[in-house]
Amino acid sequence: MDRQELQKKYRELTGELSKIKERLKKASEQKEAWFLKKENLKKQINELIVQAKLNRDANDKKDFSLGEIKKQRDLNNQKVQKLIERIKSITNEQSSLLKKFGIKSTPEQIQKKINDLEQKIEIEVNFKKEQKMMEEIKKLKKTYDESSEIKKFSDESQQIEKEIKEVKAKADEFHNKLRDMTKDKSYRDFMKLSKKITRLKKVQEDAFQKFIDSKNDFLAVQKELKLKQKEISPIRKELFKEQEEKKEAKQQAETKIIREKQEEAETKLKTKKRLTTEDLMAFQRK
Repeated sequence: MDRQELQKKYRELTGELSKIKERLKKASEQKEAWFLKKENLKKQINELIVQAKLNRDANDKKDFSLGEIKKQRDLNNQKVQKLIERIKSITNEQSSLLKKFGIKSTPEQIQKKINDLEQKIEIEVNFKKEQKMMEEIKKLKKTYDESSEIKKFSDESQQIEKEIKEVKAKADEFHNKLRDMTKDKSYRDFMKLSKKITRLKKVQEDAFQKFIDSKNDFLAVQKELKLKQKEISPIRKELFKEQEEKKEAKQQAETKIIREKQEEAETKLKTKKRLTTEDLMAFQRK
């Protein structure tokens, strides 16, 4: 490769090197910016934790009570849901039996009809009508007996509905207690701090990850720079070889002159001749 080609190649490589250095500078700035953000967030979080700790001792007992109340409320709500599911299951089974026996009325409805007819008989004066109602009551009682299995489901359903009301009342009671306790200002302040700390920790984690990513980018560009410098080094050496040789020759010539002047000054000193300013400077260089 002649000198002209070397110069062209050198210019290309130095241009690429400058671009890489610029990228490295930006990567370094970005890395430092994310590092500072991460550290500032860390400082903010630590300050908030100190504040939260001041409130924690006062709220420890309250937190325990709130946790227990919330647990009882949730347990009762879960029990209500299970009871509702059981009622649905019973209703489906009851409907299947009604369809199986061809009964269009529930045991409660049948019993009501029987009671209504029995009341009418007490005030009925027409014998034929009374006979007819007696026959109908007989049939209804038979149907009622056939639906005894269905009545079991009906009784269980009523019992569960009663239990649901009781359990739901307990759940509401615990919920109201929980609501009243959470209105306390110190507790609200503590919860606000806790939420803020959680939110900032998430932001800090994101900043830390960005710092790691930017650091990896910086190292990658830095590696690229070293490779480019390694590539340009032999070309620079070859291109500036003549200049370096001339520079070295000049330095050697200057060194030789200085050494000669030093020897001349030493000779004058030995022969007790007068030393010039130049002679004194020669001694200082030595």
